[in-house]
Amino acid sequence: MLAFTAKMGRRWNGRTVQMQIDHRQLFAPITKWSAELKGGSIYPVIARAVEVALAEQPGPVHLDSPRMSPRSFPKNRRRVCPVPPAPAPCDEGALRRQKR
Repeated sequence: MLAFTAKMGRRWNGRTVQMQIDHRQLFAPITKWSAELKGGSIYPVIARAVEVALAEQPGPVHLDSPRMSPRSFPKNRRRVCPVPPAPAPCDEGALRRQKR
């Protein structure tokens, strides 16, 4: 699972106290990893998030996003294609011992 949150825009600082939450600190105890999406490094961070989420033991990852305009996204957009981790190698010796 990828949990996405959005940061409050700077113009709202000091106006709405209940919205000033440190999402990364909030999600730290319940996720495997937390990162901030920033213009120019969005796709590598999302790819890493998927990798961490699927790694043994699979679990949730948190991504915090500042308010970004469409110009924040790179022009050479890439697809993030998650690849499930390979299963653990089979221990043939253990299988032979169980057959006996």
